[in-house]
Amino acid sequence: MPGYDIIGDIHGYADTLSALLEKLGYGLSQYGFYAHPERKVVFVGDFIDRGTGQKKGVNIVRSMIENGSALAVMGNHEFNAIAYHTKHSKTGLPLRSHSAAHRLQHQAFLKEYNDSEERTDIINWFKTLPLFLELKEIRVIHACWNSGVINSIKTELDNKNCLTDNFLEQANNYNSRQFNAVETLLKGKEIPLPENTGFKDNYGITRHNIRIKWWLDNALSYNDYALVPGDVIKDIPHTALPQELIQGFNYPNNEKPVFFGHYWLHGQPQIQKHNVVCVDYSIGKGDKLLAYRWHSGELKLTNKNFITMNAI
Repeated sequence: MPGYDIIGDIHGYADTLSALLEKLGYGLSQYGFYAHPERKVVFVGDFIDRGTGQKKGVNIVRSMIENGSALAVMGNHEFNAIAYHTKHSKTGLPLRSHSAAHRLQHQAFLKEYNDSEERTDIINWFKTLPLFLELKEIRVIHACWNSGVINSIKTELDNKNCLTDNFLEQANNYNSRQFNAVETLLKGKEIPLPENTGFKDNYGITRHNIRIKWWLDNALSYNDYALVPGDVIKDIPHTALPQELIQGFNYPNNEKPVFFGHYWLHGQPQIQKHNVVCVDYSIGKGDKLLAYRWHSGELKLTNKNFITMNAI
């Protein structure tokens, strides 16, 4: 296998995805799916919500996976969609509430998947996506790779590291062990800020926790470790970071390369360190869709291997 092209969050930007695939040398086969003569795509999840090409984007991804030209992991938006459309086995209530905020976040998907049979089919397909991929030479996850957290839930997943019905219910039980594991792996590790400090997120909500740069091994302050939008970083204190808050969170320098999405980065794409790279550059906000062209045997990642496509 010459290598993989790891593609970031798509969020319904199907035309941009098609253009990026063509730029990478993938063509439409006679059977209607994109394929490359030598390479495969790995998608990092978050195929849905926001953009206007929900069905088209999912169909591109699904057809590639089902025909062997791609692999993928589940994103938090697929996880949330499954929970939104799944009822608890005992209470009969949806695992994810149908609150106004949740409907708004899921609006683009609901608008296109308005046929219940079609919606059920795609939700069932989402359930076939693994939470993480441990390949021979690389790792892929949606938001945060942490071996301790992964090992704590592996026996509760199926043999392909996909959700089971029981795990899904437990993972939607607020503050359960399974809930906290999914929050970390699919949404990113968070730590509380010092008392009386906070920042406003993109929705204007004041937050008192920050997502962290979980791959670092030399962060000294909250500001060093914070993984927040660029204009927010000024509000994060330079207070010394209690090490017990981040115990067990870094990505060792001698581990195989890991790829992830989720974090809405902006600007010129760059690797996080020699074996860590985020491939989400905010296509969901109309910025760009990103791929990292990884070659078999490549242990040290390089900025030269990013391929981008501006939003269409």
